Amino acid sequence: MTETMKAREARREECPDVTGIVRRGEAAERVRRCAEQHGEHLTSFVGYSGSSFGCEAAATMEVYGLPMCEEHGEKAAGGALEELAVHIEWESTRLLNPYTPRLNPDLEAALKRAAGTLSPELAGADHPDDDLLAPAWPLDRERVDAETLDYVEDSAPRGYPPPFDSFIEDRRLVCRFMRLAYEEGETWLVEMLEQEREKVAAQAAYALALEKEAGLR
Repeated sequence: MTETMKAREARREECPDVTGIVRRGEAAERVRRCAEQHGEHLTSFVGYSGSSFGCEAAATMEVYGLPMCEEHGEKAAGGALEELAVHIEWESTRLLNPYTPRLNPDLEAALKRAAGTLSPELAGADHPDDDLLAPAWPLDRERVDAETLDYVEDSAPRGYPPPFDSFIEDRRLVCRFMRLAYEEGETWLVEMLEQEREKVAAQAAYALALEKEAGLR
């Protein structure tokens, strides 16, 4: 087995469930180890929300293995948990579809249990975290996507989803990529995708604010 394969196997053993993706307190080993060994805190790995790269706040948790302060970390965790919850729902309902061949009864029962009780953290996570997005990215009209502006300013009937819904779907996709990259131990790719996650989340927050302002929600 190559060193890369060993690293990936170790990563899989380290994070067999949601606790490997969102780590708080003592479970945030990278953050804790830095404080113990070097006597200093890691800073939050955040790059989009400010004018310069990085957040100066001390990291207190980890999401996809990236150190984050509580404020940024909880927002990232919201997207990560939502992606997991929706993915579980998709996969379990696909196999439990009444029009597909009947599953082994034991397997069917296990899938139903998993869909409802896989992790307490996933309970209620299968919806966009509006309350976390809005305070994180206050409306900045100069950074709003042009298609969002066109949508809220157009009074004609619209035949496509509102921008907020589209950006939430985009965020879910980025989070899925981040989860897969994290599970494979590809830290460099997780770090690159984190910047895209922040961009999409910010645009979702802007779209939500403008849609509410225009009376569309």
